[in-house]
Amino acid sequence: MSSLPASAPTPPPTRRRWPIPGRRLGLFLCLVFLGAGAAYGWFLLEWRWALEDLRAARPREARQKLLRCEWLWPRNAELHRMLARSAWLARDFSAAELHLQTSQKLMGGATDRLQLEYLLLRVMAGEADEAAVALGTYLTNGDAESPVILETLAGAYIRDLRYGPAYQVLDRWQELQPDNARPYHWRGWVLERMNQPKSAMEDYLRALELDPELSIPRLRVAEMLLEDKQPENSLRHLERLRSQKPDDPVVMARLGQCRYLEGKADEARELLEKARLSLPKDGPLLLHLAKLDVESGQADAAILLLTQLLDRDPNDTEARFQLVVAQRLAGQPQEAEKTLAEYERQNKLLRDSNQLLQEEAQHPSTDADSVARIGIMLLELNQQPQGLYWLEKALERDPRSQSAHRALMLHYDARGNTGLAAQHRARLNEK
Repeated sequence: MSSLPASAPTPPPTRRRWPIPGRRLGLFLCLVFLGAGAAYGWFLLEWRWALEDLRAARPREARQKLLRCEWLWPRNAELHRMLARSAWLARDFSAAELHLQTSQKLMGGATDRLQLEYLLLRVMAGEADEAAVALGTYLTNGDAESPVILETLAGAYIRDLRYGPAYQVLDRWQELQPDNARPYHWRGWVLERMNQPKSAMEDYLRALELDPELSIPRLRVAEMLLEDKQPENSLRHLERLRSQKPDDPVVMARLGQCRYLEGKADEARELLEKARLSLPKDGPLLLHLAKLDVESGQADAAILLLTQLLDRDPNDTEARFQLVVAQRLAGQPQEAEKTLAEYERQNKLLRDSNQLLQEEAQHPSTDADSVARIGIMLLELNQQPQGLYWLEKALERDPRSQSAHRALMLHYDARGNTGLAAQHRARLNEK
């Protein structure tokens, strides 16, 4: 056999090829590993999104994501701690306890983080004062979760209508996170109940600067501007809200009020009547419909609306004044005189309480009786949160204040809260 010429090219080496089954197995394993990696990456994203939901006070959404993560990491102690947090934020205290116990077992004992979580759970369960002392140590040491601690304490104090402690905690939270809209929003709400509307408006507006998508403080800003008869300033907030929530009946009702103040009666009535289908007991809505009825000469319709409104809130001075106008229009002079006398009594009470509040703001007193008097007047005006705040302030100054205990006893008795009423009754005539 002749050999190949020296000039001929050397043939390439033969490539060894895997059998078909082997190649399929390799491809299958590759896909498995890629799928596992993608799944793991997805769970990491779920974990991150769950933490964001917790920071944004969306506990139910966070819990759904965390439960999906639990499928992959059933023995992760930190995951169970966050599941506990999502549970107590949603006020599911038994589930929170179970997750904390599981986390403690996985950690082999209690840790500093678990101790913090137990303290926060106690705050949410109604033991704010007892837990606040221990939580103060975390705050003093600049713990990384100080914002969570302050938010939880503030929420508990607001829930219990304890506006003084709530304000102090919110003030500290705002200092710690000046670019977070939530402490400004909450502090504005508290300031309103402390009869400081100007400061409340400033906080609401600051919250909207930080987060323009917040609808609750924007609605409140619009309502406060309407109360001050500033429809042109309120309108820009209402129009933005309507673009966000075109079918929201509350926004529709406030826009109707705005159109009324602008003198656009037909448009105002159309908006108010449409909103009334969803808000049959909304006070400002009924009041403005009654005003439209009076202006169009429908005295009987106005009287019916205003009577319904005053049955629910006997201390609505604006509604009572409109009732005087409607009764005179309907030819009921005697009823109008009686209504006017009650209106003047309430109006004097309102002026006196506002004067006391201004004096207290300009020259803070130190005795319990002066602030108890403010609280009693506000309760008589049906301003329950504000009245309770000042009566509690009186008891902070003097835990034996007889006027405060008597007012609180009568208040809780009238509302059927026999437990709280009994507590204050027991303190009467205490030496």
